[in-house]
Amino acid sequence: MRFTEINNRINSEKNVVKKTAMKAATMLTGAAPVIAAGAAIENREKIKDEIGKTYQQIQMKKYSPVTLEEFESPSFRLPNMIRIVDDADYKGIKVCNGSIGGRQKTGEMEVFYLYDEEVNNSKIKFVPNILCDSVYYKDPYHNNTFIQVEDLYSEIQHQKISELSHIAYCLGAKSYSIDLLEDENESIKFSEKSNTSAKVKIVDAEVSEEYERETENSRMSRSRISETFLERREPVQPELCVFKHDHIILDLVNQVLNNSETLVSRDIVLEGSSTALMSYSTAAKIDAAIKKMGASVGVSIKKQTKHELSKKMIFHLEF
Repeated sequence: MRFTEINNRINSEKNVVKKTAMKAATMLTGAAPVIAAGAAIENREKIKDEIGKTYQQIQMKKYSPVTLEEFESPSFRLPNMIRIVDDADYKGIKVCNGSIGGRQKTGEMEVFYLYDEEVNNSKIKFVPNILCDSVYYKDPYHNNTFIQVEDLYSEIQHQKISELSHIAYCLGAKSYSIDLLEDENESIKFSEKSNTSAKVKIVDAEVSEEYERETENSRMSRSRISETFLERREPVQPELCVFKHDHIILDLVNQVLNNSETLVSRDIVLEGSSTALMSYSTAAKIDAAIKKMGASVGVSIKKQTKHELSKKMIFHLEF
């Protein structure tokens, strides 16, 4: 009898364990009681892992983090636009750990978001200076150099003028002048006229600069830069950068190098469209990207491009 009682008690406890397991399986999975509780827990962990992997993939696609090693790789293609951002805003994002920034599509433009703490490691030259949250565009004439979008066209014009001065010097000109003609009808809303001149001795040269801005009614403003060289020089091949592919400048150089004794003076008209920095549609895409990223930029690249295309430069040389 005693053995029978013990056996009945064991069978009763087995039934309790079985019912408990079935109840647990039903609560965890909502499936039929035949699914084991252990299998349900394992399935839940797999789902959790899949969700984690999916989230990481979404983060990777969103930030596209780039390590310094990837950045320095010869195969890495740096976008034409860079924005310097505060690295503290990305420290809590796991996929960004160990990166120097990320390449993201902003509107129709690809932008590289460079952490401010990694600017020196990038070895990129930023003109005129380095500012967090600022937006920069690639200098088309100098490798690894980016110009702040607010100063883009003024910096490029400075490069053009400097190179024309260099060309005049190398070609042995006695003097030269550069007249800058631009349509000011859209930008000048008041009458202003000033004339200034200055003479400075720089490397055996006298430099004279004149600036004149006329009224809106005349529609055009005229700026003149002129320089007289004090020494006689034989013409040599100038090193070209901005005008490297400009056929008008190349023809001038060839003519002077081959017929320097017969030339007295030469005038060249350089249209803004011949040295255009970008197309009007590209400028519009840049403006849209800047707006989408929420950057504070005080100029419209589209308007500046339109204005730049209307400019002319008259390059006069005396031999």
